[in-house]
Amino acid sequence: MYRTISDPEAPSPFKRETRSYRSSIWHPPSHVSLAVNHPGKNVYDIIDINGISQVLWPSHCVSGSIGAAFHPDLETDRFKIILHKGMDPAIDSYSVFLENDKKKLTGMDDFLRCLEITKIFLCGLATDYCVFYSALDAISFGFETCLVVDATSFALSL
Repeated sequence: MYRTISDPEAPSPFKRETRSYRSSIWHPPSHVSLAVNHPGKNVYDIIDINGISQVLWPSHCVSGSIGAAFHPDLETDRFKIILHKGMDPAIDSYSVFLENDKKKLTGMDDFLRCLEITKIFLCGLATDYCVFYSALDAISFGFETCLVVDATSFALSL
């Protein structure tokens, strides 16, 4: 049983010491996913980039900006690794395991396997994009995958 808003006293899988491996979007200002880089297009328009459907997002998670920083209340000193994704300006990266072309690996699967990790808990932003595609890829890579619903949030509903 996991802690929920309605039952804050329930045991939490995160009370014990956990190994924490995080990903962070770290877009260059010229990133293909940013609507500002597509004159005449609007935020949330969908375009084709080399055969891949791409949602055009508001400027977000631009490397070095406050928007790319972790929330100040997050205990980042407990993180064992932070994998920056979305750094290639020509392709987006929703999943922590694969770029959106589903060919280029981020390295997270090998990293977890080297540590003999077989079960992962996913949470974060955004349930409908990054967390969703990370969960699908984690399952396809053979990891037992759990979604921590109370620690996720949707980006939007298209």
